Amino acid sequence: MSYVSGKRPDPNVFYGHSQNPAGKWQTMQEHTGEVSRRAGEHASRFGEAERARVAGLLHDLGKYAQVFQKRLEGEGSGLDHWSLGAHVAYRKLQLLDVALAIWGHHIGLQNLGGLSHLNPEQLNREHPLGLKLTETNPELALNYLRNDGFVVPDQKQAIVIPKTVSAMLDTRMLFSCLVDADFLDTEAHMTQGKPGHTPRPEPPTLQPEKTLMLLERELERLNTNSDVPEATRQMRARLAEVCARKGRETSGRLWT
Repeated sequence: MSYVSGKRPDPNVFYGHSQNPAGKWQTMQEHTGEVSRRAGEHASRFGEAERARVAGLLHDLGKYAQVFQKRLEGEGSGLDHWSLGAHVAYRKLQLLDVALAIWGHHIGLQNLGGLSHLNPEQLNREHPLGLKLTETNPELALNYLRNDGFVVPDQKQAIVIPKTVSAMLDTRMLFSCLVDADFLDTEAHMTQGKPGHTPRPEPPTLQPEKTLMLLERELERLNTNSDVPEATRQMRARLAEVCARKGRETSGRLWT
């Protein structure tokens, strides 16, 4: 994303992105609301809409800071505006998957153990990427977020370290939903008014029957490929058999 120098239209408003080709600045209220909505919509398909919405609310929490607002005007560099939201998700809400999704949405998913080092004051003194936090006071940023009309849950949940494959997959899916929502909203803003730009088309409708047929055809091809070791082919066949059997079983949730 590129930043366009220029003074903010209203110094009393927090902005998420600088002016686009149409000359419009995107407010934090607009960006936060849209990312939260999109992320929740994506994650509703696997039962994690609420967590995804919270991730969207907190993903750019560090932009509620004058340091970042000056960055949008072309002043300063080397800022971290995402770790504050991850800290809140981890310490205040104790949502590990949400914290990991927020922390990684600009730098990629990180190791779970690193969450314990997301202390704002400590990060500002010694940041692993050599950056500076835009804000070290989470409550101050949260108050600005609330002033924009957003409600962040404050009920702590017991921290449960994910140890199953399904839990890790849930985290990756949540991360993907947040990254996709953030990218799509940012793209929509930054391309508004851009000469010759064509809006992103709607994705094609899913065709599960056709997809399954193509998958089974590819598995059959791999299973008859003499260049693949016999042990590998047998393992693939057993895995395919287990997946097919599980798919025929009745289950309350897809991700369990």
